[in-house]
Amino acid sequence: MTPETRKIKVSLLLFLLIILSGTASAQKMMRGIVVDSISLSNLSGVHVKVKNSDLTAVSDMNGIFMIMVNKSDTLIFSYVGYSKSKLPVAFDDEIMFVRMHDESIMLKEVVIRDRAYHLNRKYVPSRTLSETKPLKAASNSINFAYFTKEEREKRKLVAVIQEMKKVEVYVDVVNSPSFREEVMERNSITEERFYELLASFNQANNDLMHSGNEELIVSTLLFYFEHASARK
Repeated sequence: MTPETRKIKVSLLLFLLIILSGTASAQKMMRGIVVDSISLSNLSGVHVKVKNSDLTAVSDMNGIFMIMVNKSDTLIFSYVGYSKSKLPVAFDDEIMFVRMHDESIMLKEVVIRDRAYHLNRKYVPSRTLSETKPLKAASNSINFAYFTKEEREKRKLVAVIQEMKKVEVYVDVVNSPSFREEVMERNSITEERFYELLASFNQANNDLMHSGNEELIVSTLLFYFEHASARK
């Protein structure tokens, strides 16, 4: 083997190593937790797919999933009864926190129209009937529009918005980077462990999540993480 040939082979080998190392650094194992956007309860069995790829995963009983991703990937989350979510990968984050929204399907309202009644021209109206005054409609008559599909969906939407406002304070607290970092530092836990413990907390503290009391929420969470971390 001539010196020139040896140099070429070495150069090719270095080039391949650079390509492989670049590919490896552009991939990582992404972990995440999937929850209901209103109750923040964990969703198990959520189908997770990398867009334009065959890579898939399914969230476990705690709502946690793991999937290999690239920097430019987008993840698609689908679950029965929930709207499909498409989220770009936050490559610098170790954990994804995914909130899925309940799917409300609006069906087209069925409108019943009165059909005009055509009188028989040969019919001679009775004098008694013609002098009879029509009955007045009852003042407390039922508004049947209240029972239509559209009105029911409107009421459901209002209820959902009210629930979202109640839980908004809790969501802001647990999604605060400063709060998460403080909890992790205080209790010497990883970000993955933080979300695992948070998933367990969500299942048992629905009333607190809907309280809207920020001070109570923060103090309860700090107390919980301190004792839950000590039990590991």
